[in-house]
Amino acid sequence: MLSKSVIIAALCLTCLPAVAQTTVPQQTEQQGFYVGGLINNMELDLKEINEDAVGVGIYGGYRFNAWLGVEANLSDGINFIDVSLSTTSIAPTFIWQFNPTFSGLLKVGPTYIRSAAGLSGYKYKISNHAEFTGVGVVYGVGLNASITDHLVIRAMYERSEGKLESDIQPTPDFTHVVQQLSIGLHYQF
Repeated sequence: MLSKSVIIAALCLTCLPAVAQTTVPQQTEQQGFYVGGLINNMELDLKEINEDAVGVGIYGGYRFNAWLGVEANLSDGINFIDVSLSTTSIAPTFIWQFNPTFSGLLKVGPTYIRSAAGLSGYKYKISNHAEFTGVGVVYGVGLNASITDHLVIRAMYERSEGKLESDIQPTPDFTHVVQQLSIGLHYQF
């Protein structure tokens, strides 16, 4: 899975300069609200369950100034086989404006993870789905490219992890690790 993610990231990053050179936008607003959508590749790593799937999501935030903002993100895996998965996070973002077109960003903050897994056949001998929920930490790194004065395309890698609780007795000691590689488009107001 990691090699697939690396290939997708490399393709996305090589496409960004071509998209950004089609127009020469003014520098994107340094503060204000933004909202957008994304498509991603989500990978879930548990003890016995390792799956990846395509996901979709929405994100939005507010830039306080040229280097600091806050962002909320909701992503949902749409074609997992034995698992359903969603993550919700809100985190401060730290932005580095390289030039009028490109900026990098880093974010770290809390995340809420919800997953449900069909555990029959695993060592817990459960014949239906068990739901796991809990709070963890998300961190991510990304690259923004301004297409126009208000449209921005984004390539982003995020990793969320946390120990989740369940109603299964005894509760399995699962640490959920969710990796997401996404492409997004947002409108900067």
